[in-house]
Amino acid sequence: MTLAAMVLVSLLSPGAQEEKKDDVKRISGDAAQALRQTAKPGTFGFTGTLKTEVNPDEADAEALECTVSGAAGSPFHAALTAKSEDSIHDIVFKNGRMVGRLTWKGHPLDLGKAPGELFSLVNLERLAIYAEKATAGKTLPDSKPGGEDCRVLELVLPKETMRSHNEDAEASEEEEKSVEKVEIKMHLRKSDGLVVRLEAAVHRLYKDEDHPADTSKGRSEYTLTLRDFGTAKVKVPTGLERLLKD
Repeated sequence: MTLAAMVLVSLLSPGAQEEKKDDVKRISGDAAQALRQTAKPGTFGFTGTLKTEVNPDEADAEALECTVSGAAGSPFHAALTAKSEDSIHDIVFKNGRMVGRLTWKGHPLDLGKAPGELFSLVNLERLAIYAEKATAGKTLPDSKPGGEDCRVLELVLPKETMRSHNEDAEASEEEEKSVEKVEIKMHLRKSDGLVVRLEAAVHRLYKDEDHPADTSKGRSEYTLTLRDFGTAKVKVPTGLERLLKD
């Protein structure tokens, strides 16, 4: 590379870096605005799938996939059901507390950290706060989920995006501490700007304090379709309302 070329590169680089920062700021701002607009009607329903994190301490463990459905409202409260072939998890978050019930036959499905991750994703007003703090972002090609024209944004969010609802303070701290980053893809309906599809991957990094060189990684995945804006009902399954009061 000639000296002139090197000088040109050095002159262009700061501007290119500033442009990249501006792009992330613009995309994160658009994402936050869309999330707040989607939450504004007060309630929404969601359906989709979740793939659990593989237990890093079990070499032969495999990720398990199940369906999920539910609804969320503002101020934030939500109820969801996660189903596999053998298990049904009913989980509710209300008044700052999470309770659940598991029904199964055969071998029960362990959702691990999925409940806290799901509630972090469908709490759109809170998610908007962390969307504004995205460390990376880009616009992807348009999509048509459900046949509707959508703009697609992809962002990398900070680890604080994921909140644990574990009542044990130490377990809650460890759960939040293990998050490495959150990747999220939002499909914004062009007709009204609402988020109609949400895809996310939660990356975790586990360190052995006694052996700092030993680490293992976890990854859970979610795909949610959002609908029934302003008309969805957050229904607490029979029996769980009592647990929320205890």
